[in-house]
Amino acid sequence: MKKTFLLFLFSLAVIASQAQSIFFPKTWIGQWKGTLQVATNNGSVNNVGMQLILENSKKPNQYYFTIVYSNGGKEDVRSYTLIADTLNPGHYFMDEGNGIKINEYLFGTTLISQFVVEGQILTALYSFEREQIRFRIISANATPAGTTGGKGDIPIVQDFEIMAYQEAILTKVK
Repeated sequence: MKKTFLLFLFSLAVIASQAQSIFFPKTWIGQWKGTLQVATNNGSVNNVGMQLILENSKKPNQYYFTIVYSNGGKEDVRSYTLIADTLNPGHYFMDEGNGIKINEYLFGTTLISQFVVEGQILTALYSFEREQIRFRIISANATPAGTTGGKGDIPIVQDFEIMAYQEAILTKVK
């Protein structure tokens, strides 16, 4: 009975990983457009045009992943390569083409990464939601703002100052 149950769980895991690989990134291919709202902890809010372009590349398991920010007639183009980890379903690398490769993880229909750069923790989320992509970035100061707990069996807990929150709803244009 125990072996049958373990086989059942293994089968579910294989099916789930195959479902993810069928869905992502193939159904995300295309050009997506919207407005990115950038809010900071000092109360300022700025709106910026945003595009996400996901295209097949000539190499297997690799995709061109381009983000374009538009503000005041100027464009800031960020060209990346999204690389599937063929040994670990749901794991990807975002290659910035300059020696930086960031780990990306697919949970259901949400691609997530978290990294530290120049003293800030960035959490990036791309969620596919009913014919749209919801893009979010949370930026926090990497230096703890506070530390609590740590007495007896209570663990030490550190929290971090949230510096900015960015969100865009992108709809497919091509």
